[in-house]
Amino acid sequence: MKRKTLFAFLLTTASCLCVSANSSFPVVNIQGKPYYYYEVKKGDSLYGIAKNNGWDADKLCELNPIVSLDLKKGARLYYPVSDKDAVASRLAEIQEPQTREKRKIRHTIAKGETIYSIAKKYNVPTDLIYYQNPSSRTGIKAGETLTIIPDEKMASAELYVIQSKDTPYSVAKKFNCAVEDIFRENPGVSEKNFKAGSTIRIMANANVHRIKTETVEAEKLDSFGTYKAKSNESWEGIARRLGVDVDDLKEINPEVELKKNTIIAVPKYEKIEVERQYVAEDPREKTAEGRMEIYEDVKASLTRTPGKVKVAIVLDTPSSKKDLEFSRGFITAVDRYKNAGFETDLEIIRGDRDKDAVLADIKDFKPSLIITTADKDYPAYLNEYAKENYAMVVNPFDLKSEGFLTNPAAIQLMPPSTQFNESVARYILDNFEDRKMVIVSSNIEDDLIANLVADQTDSSRILQLTLEELRDYPFYETEKYIVYATPTKKSDVTSLIDIILTAKEESPLTEIAVIGRPSWVTIADGLKEKLFQADVYIPSRFYFDMENADSKNFLADYKRIFRHPPLKSYPVYAASGYDVANYFLPLQAYAPEDYSMTPQTATPQLQVDVDLSRMPSGGYLNPICYMIRFAPFQYIEKIRIE
Repeated sequence: MKRKTLFAFLLTTASCLCVSANSSFPVVNIQGKPYYYYEVKKGDSLYGIAKNNGWDADKLCELNPIVSLDLKKGARLYYPVSDKDAVASRLAEIQEPQTREKRKIRHTIAKGETIYSIAKKYNVPTDLIYYQNPSSRTGIKAGETLTIIPDEKMASAELYVIQSKDTPYSVAKKFNCAVEDIFRENPGVSEKNFKAGSTIRIMANANVHRIKTETVEAEKLDSFGTYKAKSNESWEGIARRLGVDVDDLKEINPEVELKKNTIIAVPKYEKIEVERQYVAEDPREKTAEGRMEIYEDVKASLTRTPGKVKVAIVLDTPSSKKDLEFSRGFITAVDRYKNAGFETDLEIIRGDRDKDAVLADIKDFKPSLIITTADKDYPAYLNEYAKENYAMVVNPFDLKSEGFLTNPAAIQLMPPSTQFNESVARYILDNFEDRKMVIVSSNIEDDLIANLVADQTDSSRILQLTLEELRDYPFYETEKYIVYATPTKKSDVTSLIDIILTAKEESPLTEIAVIGRPSWVTIADGLKEKLFQADVYIPSRFYFDMENADSKNFLADYKRIFRHPPLKSYPVYAASGYDVANYFLPLQAYAPEDYSMTPQTATPQLQVDVDLSRMPSGGYLNPICYMIRFAPFQYIEKIRIE
């Protein structure tokens, strides 16, 4: 007979209980309930036994009908322990579903309220409101009603880095949630792009909300009978013959030696109906095809009608050309999106005042997106404000700020120096490992990229020369070379390129490529043809190609609005403002719940592409940088590295 799930937990728990009454009697456990057993002595009577032990004689007789009719010395009587009802009640509370009505809050959204302010009002996590009101992820409006059910078993959000053998289904099982939860918390993540190394957001224990109750048939102990053992019988054989559980049979007959004519106690059961809890699982979760169907369902449910996008630009130095150009580029993009189906509410805030004054303006405006033009001494209080008020803050320029590492509201748009240097060094090592490296520098100690490459390259393959020594260096046709150049002055750069072109002319079969410094992008315009002929790669975080079709359209729109072309700078600050708006405006309008999802409405970026990665326990980083390479007919190749 198969033991029922409801009783398995009870059996284990009850066996550990200490009873308070009649503690001198041994206790056995049948289907999770503890029973005393008493061996009849000579002269005992059923009512005497009941009276001496404080038992109910009728219940004793009911549980032991056969023994009661013929009370012989050595026979065993069974009786439930005195606190059995309390024990069963406590264990049933653990195992059976709660039937009490949970406290529900019906909240009518007032004008100006946010999910964050509502969550604070009722002292619940914002995740709880989003989970119980899925449509709130795509925006809330005054007059709408939210249902909030405070629940101490509420699922909790955490970040998880996908491992090599993970699937959405295996991760869902690991965190006691559903595949749907993973897709809903990470818009754009699907079965097809579930890649190792990516960081996703998990609603752990979300299955607590999928617990269902069903009625199933089970067996309950009704009474005890007796059986006289035959020769050579076993416990298993008797259990099969009588249709009882062999473990139950052994437990109610402790220390009994099974031999011919031994009288043993036998449990008698009755059929009952009990409630069983289970987690309702979508059968599609178990196949890749099914999980793609779930993804499409979630994607459709998150489709939203875009609302107003509220953006605040905090100008670090409002009168500077950098800040003016950035603002104008941003406004050019806002103008582009005027017929895109959503409205942009833009507020320009002076950031050159004290912290309290800046925050007062921000609090009054209540933006969902904050952008600051600071390129040093980044105002960290903006990160804290965004985190506390469920907004996001974008840092387009400051390379030293590390707020994105720990603050989930912070977005770093350009990779910091350490990561940039490592990306460039890795590109050189991966793509030029078969070449001899010639480092043109009088001292490479201060060049971090050169040091990173040198540390991982056989010293016999590295040669360090000054610019003058390079002029006399013989490039052999049997070798391939990569020249890593550290000069930054335009005159020195021009001299180095001329030396390389002369070497190529004298040895036309020799393969020579050049890695320049990031600052070379500022002097590239007048050297494009030579840079192409010398096969030069310039590492850079950005590059604005004025001959690109999208760039030409931007320049025309900018000039139409402001009556003059953008200021020439590196980076082109107007293009930076345009890129930030071009990426984040549609994202904020259509998919504000996940900043690692590229908005489908955005056009290619002009100067800096964006592909945000979420940091473990932090915000977002755009790791993209480039190798800039020049080609004939003014064509610029931006080789993306990260």
